[in-house]
Amino acid sequence: MMATDSESFDYIVAGAGSAGCVIAARLSESGRYRVLLLEAGPKDTSPWIHMPMGYAKLFANPQLNWMYESEPEPELDNRTMTSRVARCLAAQARSTAWFICAATRAIMTSGVSAAAPVGTGQHPPLF
Repeated sequence: MMATDSESFDYIVAGAGSAGCVIAARLSESGRYRVLLLEAGPKDTSPWIHMPMGYAKLFANPQLNWMYESEPEPELDNRTMTSRVARCLAAQARSTAWFICAATRAIMTSGVSAAAPVGTGQHPPLF
């Protein structure tokens, strides 16, 4: 439902990410409050939003990513970094890359502990 100029609302929620959607839903579920949920991005019609492998396509798309740049980072030879901040209905949660790390049986049964102090040789290897 689109709001018209003559409508009034009890609450306005800016940002239709995961948290904004939940807040708007909780505020409006009883019917007691009228809530306006605002989102600056487009509809989530891109097929890349709905599949894990679409992460790379979304990262470089200014229609679906705010394309924020960091200040030059001294630790990176003064290069800047692009920060991925998605823009569309719940896109941040949906566009998060899925990574799978598989451990071998030897690593899982070796008795090493992720809770051991660093430098003791008691950590599983990093992949």
